[in-house]
Amino acid sequence: MAYRYQPSLVSDYTRDDHSVREQHEHYEGAFYRADQIKDFIKATCKALGAVHYNIDYASAVIYRPGDTHVLGEIGFKDIRVKGKGESAPVYYVRARTIANEKYRDTIWQHNAIATKSLKSAVKHAEDYFKPVPALEAIRLTSGRARSIVDKAVSVHFDVVRNAYRQLFGDSGYGNAFDKPIFQELRHTTFISPEINKLMGELTEGLDVWREAKSITAHGIHYVALTDNYGQLVADTAHCGTLGYDHKTSEVTRLAASELPEWVQGRIAVLQMLEPENYVQGVGLRLDDKIYYIMGDKVDEE
Repeated sequence: MAYRYQPSLVSDYTRDDHSVREQHEHYEGAFYRADQIKDFIKATCKALGAVHYNIDYASAVIYRPGDTHVLGEIGFKDIRVKGKGESAPVYYVRARTIANEKYRDTIWQHNAIATKSLKSAVKHAEDYFKPVPALEAIRLTSGRARSIVDKAVSVHFDVVRNAYRQLFGDSGYGNAFDKPIFQELRHTTFISPEINKLMGELTEGLDVWREAKSITAHGIHYVALTDNYGQLVADTAHCGTLGYDHKTSEVTRLAASELPEWVQGRIAVLQMLEPENYVQGVGLRLDDKIYYIMGDKVDEE
């Protein structure tokens, strides 16, 4: 299986929590050959108008805060495969745009290029560090979005299974929920308050679970809010089923202020939540830039 460098979300390194800040400060003071890596970071960030986050004693990710994903990784250390060759640290640049044929496509070094020259290393960063386009960002994030939805609705499905077990004596798998008798029971009021409560939990949880399972290209939209030289812009696209390789429409870029009102409304709701949260009928917030939102009837007409 081919190895491919997968750039992380910028938000993975800009979260405002203690653990991230503490790790950053720790590695800032623990560099091996500190002058070389610090000079490399400084020169690269200056050339690209970017910033960095230290990921260990001698490497860092480079990113522009306005982008959805990091540009790539740089470092100064020994990157030999299984200790073969000269034992000496080198400057390296690692990016999704690099395919180094000196190494097999199943190993880390395939997506890296190394040099002993700081000047050459910075030039490699300038050549290979490119922002992740929206279509690739969808490919990189749709699986993560799907897992957020699945996690949120699994709670509802547990309620469904429990209620069904108490009402009918089994777990309610397969097509049991589609039987005519069950459809009638959805709209029936019972004498027993307990049965009414269980039926309410069952039908509500089932609807939430089914909505999440049926997210398709007609009902889910990718929206990424990024900074384009000081202007907040939105990249939007209709997406296929989250987490699977379905067709995605062409990406449309427009000023964020020009998004349809129903889109802005859904984003406003999701912005009140912490990242990686899903709201039934609204969508999900992956981080401060990327949203997957449910469609609107006006949009589908």
